[in-house]
Amino acid sequence: KHLRASYYSYAATWDGNALSENHVKTLCSDVQTALMHVLDEELALVAQGCSKLREQMAHEQVLNEHTKHFVGRTEIRDSIQDIFSHDDSRPHFLIGPSGAGRSALLAQIVKDARMRKPEGVAAARFIGATGRSTVASDLLYDLSHEIRVSYGSQWQQPESNDFAVSKKGFL
Repeated sequence: KHLRASYYSYAATWDGNALSENHVKTLCSDVQTALMHVLDEELALVAQGCSKLREQMAHEQVLNEHTKHFVGRTEIRDSIQDIFSHDDSRPHFLIGPSGAGRSALLAQIVKDARMRKPEGVAAARFIGATGRSTVASDLLYDLSHEIRVSYGSQWQQPESNDFAVSKKGFL
């Protein structure tokens, strides 16, 4: 990819004693332009990685805040951990009234899972905790990125239609 864009031709002549220098300014300008382009691409990748890390850290902070003073609910936590220990890939929902502690409970379950299987991946996202987590497609994109990176996969940005979202939820 970078080689094709960095291949240029220049005309130089030999006058019997030395090589002409009329192409040197153009050569230097082309090299500078090509290097600046590559550096801009690399810096954009670094910035994107930093953005993903900041997003992940923000959700980890929310997780820690929710679990700082968490006590009890052992029976429900064990029931939920039992569900996750089976090869059941169906989605599960925790429902309850506002303020019932669903977020705190799920945050504690994530911490429990991390303690039980430190080699596994227990990623946490809290809808509304950050600006990106209020947009379903961004939330899914960031979550899938964290999972892929955790398993050592190279991250490739999905096509914009890879995360389909409807008003009723995720498709």
